[in-house]
Amino acid sequence: MNEGKQNKSDAEARQSFTKLIELIASEMIKQPANRNLEGFYTTKNIFLGYGRTEKEHKFWRDRGMHADMQTALLDQYNNLNPDAPLKHIKNAVAPDNAYQHLSYPDISWEDLECHAAMIRIDKLLLAEAQQEKQDKDAEYQPPTLEQVVDLDHVLDASRDHALCRSTILKLCKRRQEQIEVRSLSLPQPLYTSGKKLRDIEIIEFPAGNKPEYRFRKPKEQRNRERVNRPPVPRADSKCVIGMLAGAASMG
Repeated sequence: MNEGKQNKSDAEARQSFTKLIELIASEMIKQPANRNLEGFYTTKNIFLGYGRTEKEHKFWRDRGMHADMQTALLDQYNNLNPDAPLKHIKNAVAPDNAYQHLSYPDISWEDLECHAAMIRIDKLLLAEAQQEKQDKDAEYQPPTLEQVVDLDHVLDASRDHALCRSTILKLCKRRQEQIEVRSLSLPQPLYTSGKKLRDIEIIEFPAGNKPEYRFRKPKEQRNRERVNRPPVPRADSKCVIGMLAGAASMG
C-alpha cells in the first residue's frame, strides 16, 4: 500500500513538473504584454536589490527570462538525478522517462522566476567584471625601460638621452642585485631615495624569454587614479534566499 502511494506521489510530481515545462514553453512564445506576471514585482525587487535597473529587468522578462527559467529548472532536475543528467529540460518529459525511477523538482512558477533572475544577474555581473578587466588592461600597459628613460629625459633635459639610459640601466642592475641578495619579492621601487621617478616600481627583471625590465606605478597610486565603484554582492544561493524574503516584504 505504501508502495502504491509512493508511485502515485511520483506520478503527481512528474505531472506537475511536466505542466511547468509546458507552461514555460507556451509563455515564451507569447507577446510580452500577454505573459504571466506572477513573479514580476518579486524579480524586479531582486534586480533593484543588486543594483540593476528596471530597464534591465524588463528587457530580461521580454527576451530572456523563460530561457533562464529552463536553465534553472534543468539544474535542479540534474541535481536530483545525477546518474541521468540531461542537456535540455524538454527531454525530461520524454515518454521513456515515465518508467524510470526519477525525481522531479517541486517548485512554483514564482520561485523558479527568482532562480532565473539570479542566473541573469550573475551573467550581468560576470560580463561587467570581464569588461572592467579588459578596460583596465587596455588602459594600463606597464612601461618598458625605454619609456622610463624617455620620462627621465623629460624630467632632466640637461642630460642627453644616451646618458639617461645608461644611468637608469645601471640603477636597474644595481637594484636587481640588491633585491636578489635580500630575497625581496617584486614589485620594488626603482628609486629608494630622492624625489625623481618615485612613482615607478620594477615588476619584472630580464630572464629567459623576458628580454627587458618592466615597470609600473605603485599600487596605492594606481588605486587613487582609478574610479572606485561600490562593491556588488555575489549572487549565490544565500543571497537568493535573502532577496526572496526582502522582495516578499517589499512587494
